[in-house]
Amino acid sequence: MSDELLPTPPPGELSPIDEIPNASSLMNAKILGINNDGTTKLFKISDIKGDYKGQAVIETNPGSPVLAQFYSAKPGVYTHFKDADNLSLVIPAKVGDDFVLTAVLTFDGEHWSAMYSPIEISLEGYADRKAIDDNFNGTQEIVSKGKSFNTTLFPPSFYFNGDVFSGAGSPLGNPAIKFNIVKFTIKAQSTIITKVHVRITKNNRFGDVLGFKQLNGLSLAANTEHLITVVFDTVIDNTAGYQLYFEYAADQRTDTFGVGQSDHNPFPQSDFAISSYNMNGSMVFPLEQDTSTGPDLGTGVLVEFFNDEMVYTPNTKLLTEVNNEIVTAHPALPSLQETTDLLNKTSELIDVFESAEEPLLKAVSSYQDTSSTFSGWLAPIGSPQNFSGINFNVRARGTEVTAIYWQICKASDFSILASGTKVVSVPPATSKDIPIGFTQIVNAGNDELLFGYKANQFIDAFGVDTNEESIFPNPPFTIAHYVVNGNLEASFNPISSGQRNLWVQIGAFVTKAKPTEGFMERIQSEIDFPPPSGMFVPYVNIILNSKIYALVGKQTNIYFKNILDTNIAFDLLDIDVVCLVGTQYEKFLRFDPVASGNFDVSIKVRYQNVLLAAYNGKINISDTANGTGEALHINLFGDSTNAAGQPQQIIIDEQVTDPLDIIFQGSLGTAPNLFEGRGGWTIGDYAGAGRTFYKIPVTGLTTTPAPGAIYTNNSSTFGVREINVSSGTGYISIEKISGPNDPLTDGTLIKDSGTGDANIPYTGMSVVSGNPLWNPGTSAIDYSYYLTNRGLTMISGDIFGIHLGINDLYGSLDDESMQYNIDAMITLLKSILTKVHTAVPGINCAIMSPIMPSISQDAFGENGGTYQNRARYVRNIQSYQKRLILEFDNIDAETDKNFLIPWNAIIDTENNFPKQLVDANSRNTDQIVRYINAVHPVTPGYNQMGDQLKAFAKSIV
Repeated sequence: MSDELLPTPPPGELSPIDEIPNASSLMNAKILGINNDGTTKLFKISDIKGDYKGQAVIETNPGSPVLAQFYSAKPGVYTHFKDADNLSLVIPAKVGDDFVLTAVLTFDGEHWSAMYSPIEISLEGYADRKAIDDNFNGTQEIVSKGKSFNTTLFPPSFYFNGDVFSGAGSPLGNPAIKFNIVKFTIKAQSTIITKVHVRITKNNRFGDVLGFKQLNGLSLAANTEHLITVVFDTVIDNTAGYQLYFEYAADQRTDTFGVGQSDHNPFPQSDFAISSYNMNGSMVFPLEQDTSTGPDLGTGVLVEFFNDEMVYTPNTKLLTEVNNEIVTAHPALPSLQETTDLLNKTSELIDVFESAEEPLLKAVSSYQDTSSTFSGWLAPIGSPQNFSGINFNVRARGTEVTAIYWQICKASDFSILASGTKVVSVPPATSKDIPIGFTQIVNAGNDELLFGYKANQFIDAFGVDTNEESIFPNPPFTIAHYVVNGNLEASFNPISSGQRNLWVQIGAFVTKAKPTEGFMERIQSEIDFPPPSGMFVPYVNIILNSKIYALVGKQTNIYFKNILDTNIAFDLLDIDVVCLVGTQYEKFLRFDPVASGNFDVSIKVRYQNVLLAAYNGKINISDTANGTGEALHINLFGDSTNAAGQPQQIIIDEQVTDPLDIIFQGSLGTAPNLFEGRGGWTIGDYAGAGRTFYKIPVTGLTTTPAPGAIYTNNSSTFGVREINVSSGTGYISIEKISGPNDPLTDGTLIKDSGTGDANIPYTGMSVVSGNPLWNPGTSAIDYSYYLTNRGLTMISGDIFGIHLGINDLYGSLDDESMQYNIDAMITLLKSILTKVHTAVPGINCAIMSPIMPSISQDAFGENGGTYQNRARYVRNIQSYQKRLILEFDNIDAETDKNFLIPWNAIIDTENNFPKQLVDANSRNTDQIVRYINAVHPVTPGYNQMGDQLKAFAKSIV
């Protein structure tokens, strides 16, 4: 059809337009179409261009969609919506700990995709929010996670090594708890321990085994205390309060802790007396019975209980609202009405004893009278009114108490107001609270009342004599009568002398609703499932300790890529920083302080507008005048990143203008830059005997060898590691680099490379430990020995620093070896810190979080070919950084003068690591930048490390 044949439109009608006009909604709009035969038809725009198609359900079939059509949808599997791999779209109900409530299904012209944003509506989180609402005042404890049930570790104040123990067994009391973690301390004697087996039994060492764990592949250094953490495969349920018995067996000898019962015993209770042992390194249970009477009898076992379960006990109304949200998030759950009906059927009423009085003191700190045989007491309890509950404490003697008769009566005529018999379980040598509920006693006449109980077995007495000072905070209820024969029907006998104090709580039992365990398990099982296999689950962790150090006049930077552990491309993250004294740039947060003070720092990281991580900490800015006129010694241990005192040099260079006199201490280097940095060394090297060095006496040297110089002798190659030479005389220490043989006892070192005389004759070579902390006299690390042996001085307030971890983790190629190494590193690091604090009370220990590596994989290829890749190493080192934060970024650590320094965060891995221009390839000489060292920065990077160290030093003076 030609343009001439088109009819001319009337004025104002059907005028041609350049584009379709905008509309607020195209959902119900239509457009006129012309068929080939000239007829016309109205079409929905949504059928042509695409638009919102409404709520999709599992059965929805989109037919033949067009570009930009979309549906809203709930979690589920949508078989008629195919993705790029022609697979059905899957919308999970849960991603990690968060829930998906709704999603959008979008067609891009070729395939469908689902977009959704998980939100946090976890059961415990929801309950926590509701718990503070007055409408939910019936809510009980919502969550108990990682709770320690015995936070008092019996201190290893004394130990004996005269006997050859390799394991011990001891009763642990009767904690009425569920737990799956036990911590205890052992001390390896002269041989490394590689295996420790642990078990917990019921009642005694021959009882039912409740928990058993084999710890193999260990490397517990000799002459060192080790905190052992055992995570049992299943939760040990001891809510019945049975006596527990604990045993461990090591494959080498261990020392025992504590002192004999005849001496001053540092342990607060005698329950933890060793009653079995093994002496030959066998791993067989039960252990041998201890019948000794020597000084080790009564030795304490160091034990701590933990429980990492989540325990939920919300009330009925609360659970109904929680379930409402869960059902919304997870269509596979039953309807809200069905679940509410189920809840009403499966909740139970529980009676909870409540009292305004202080809790009863346990038998741990009370007096046990074993000189008489009694099984019950009757005592005046004053004139309480309107009470419906009473709580008292019973300690069984040699036989389990299984029944207790109790009564409340008037003192005037012994008429009984309430009584009953309660079935209990109080194991031998164990104390237990016994709460009793009854119909409310009004006591309108304000009569004096008596409370009494009789046990069916012998019990111990509590309290102190009436003429002694009471150790209890509550007013004493003086015992007036007693029972001696364990007969529940026997009468009480009056006491004529030697009265004790009975400790009782008056209160009430409150009835509260609690869902049954079965219901809670059902709720948890239906919402706690992993996302579909292969599904991308985004995450971000911020690895930055809560305190950052800065100094007026010195720039400090926090590099975002250094502190983010994430599986999301950096460019896709939305990072939001709030700080009064900082400036946020694209890749870092910068501080250029002009005034001192402590300022809040907030960092939030979002992905697709969903908050994935948040950080709240402080920037501690110190004034340059801090420490004016004072002297501060710093003794920095490390690896090759401190093998030439690199981080210290900038502090030394600027010392002339600083009012604080910072003096570096160490056996390596040249004053004023002294240090303890050794290339390739690990925490394990410093925590034990270390590496083998050869001490070479020298005389008449013309040119003293420099560190790193290479010499040969006896068909082997050696590197110079330590130099102690004055006027050509002294000694050097060398380490074997390659070859089959040690150096000759008398011989000549022949130079291969480096600085030093070409030939060094010597006599009297000796083998020594390369670890300066190692005391050969005691075969243990000893900071006092180190200071004396090296002629150094460190006092209270000085700084012991340590930067290690790079070499420990560079060789970890999988998560299993990484985690094993990290656990060992933390144990060994703590042992070093303990030795330092013991030698110099009041010293400050600075733990440097290991620096991050070069930003490029090229550097790892240049250094090691294909041995290690950057992503694997970053996972290793960041996992260790997280663990350091967990262990040392807290008030307890700072109280112990252990401080975590964020070297990981403050170094520029893009601009302050070595790089050079190289040909693009063998066929192209265009110059490109290539990073050439993975873990060693250039001088500006070391200067950033030094700035952070100096800022910390200024913060503590």
